[in-house]
Amino acid sequence: MQIFLADKVISIYDDVEMYVPTFDLALQQTLKGADSFLYEYIYPDIGKAYDRGPLMAPVDQRESPHHAQELAYLLGQHAGTFTEKDHQIKYLYSQFFVNFINHGSPASPNQTWHPLDPEKKNYFVINFPDPDLKSPGETNGYHSKAVEFWDYIIPKIAGPKTPIVNESQLPYDPIPTKNENNLALISQPVINGTGIEKIGENKKTDTVFQELIG
Repeated sequence: MQIFLADKVISIYDDVEMYVPTFDLALQQTLKGADSFLYEYIYPDIGKAYDRGPLMAPVDQRESPHHAQELAYLLGQHAGTFTEKDHQIKYLYSQFFVNFINHGSPASPNQTWHPLDPEKKNYFVINFPDPDLKSPGETNGYHSKAVEFWDYIIPKIAGPKTPIVNESQLPYDPIPTKNENNLALISQPVINGTGIEKIGENKKTDTVFQELIG
């Protein structure tokens, strides 16, 4: 499923691939007694400072930010042509990591940044608006709807998980059928009566789109 929002396409897979695992990892470390600091980078105007690669068009603002784009500032990955503002952003952004390495916290004298509170789901919003380039700072509710959906609602519906630790737990025979020359054949797996044979019978795929206006 994809949601079209204005000119942007946001994949629902972003939640399960990026945002929810990020929160879960920070939460696990917090529950173990460590300080975890969540942030979200939302700066949309990287422009020519990010270079896609040879013969590729510059980044359109409508595509920004996207995953790992900020590494042009932090590590020089896909770094393009920097303006004076880009050099300032490079310093400001990298300073968060320098502070964390040196002091155990990305906070600075000018901006507070507290460790994760599991109840608040607090995180730091990183952006560089004109004229002072100062990030908006802390807020609460890090992707709270996605976290609730994937960490609480879906597991409740799906029921308890049974980790697969050996092949006998599989609903089909993982060993492929072989011919007289002992060569593996591409064939249907041996079914153990679990209903897995029904998978794939319905070739129709329903894709749901929701257009959000205003």
